[in-house]
Amino acid sequence: MQGEKRSREAQAGETSPAQSLAAWHAFAGQYFPALVDRPAVVHGGGVLLPVPFPQTNLHVLRAGVFVGSVQKGRFVPEHHLFTAFGAQCVNREELTLDDPRCVEYLSGREVEARIAADGWCCVTVDGWPLGGGKVSGGRVKNHYPKALRLL
Repeated sequence: MQGEKRSREAQAGETSPAQSLAAWHAFAGQYFPALVDRPAVVHGGGVLLPVPFPQTNLHVLRAGVFVGSVQKGRFVPEHHLFTAFGAQCVNREELTLDDPRCVEYLSGREVEARIAADGWCCVTVDGWPLGGGKVSGGRVKNHYPKALRLL
């Protein structure tokens, strides 16, 4: 887990916590307006939406949802954001279980965008969020994590 923290810090570069939070608020305002007023903190180079967690003797890595980080001056959302809050994303590509694009998406390939507008979107199947993608030119560029993809 330490390597993950270091890579996020390296990706964040010289971005200050205030810049990271400003980038998150701008992104959330466009794609997740229901989340704009939720408290957010910068943790390990990324933005986290914290949740209350009771004091225990357990070692807690992260009590909340890691929503993304600033990379090359832009906010880049994380897979966790789409799986946790995808239903609140205003730009969605809605698939059904029998849609062949569902297997294509889960395999890591681009899919045709039929309803999502250009920009970031949540890809859903029968209303359930699968992950995110970026729409450009009528195609959803896949941002599904490689470790979760079908072979």
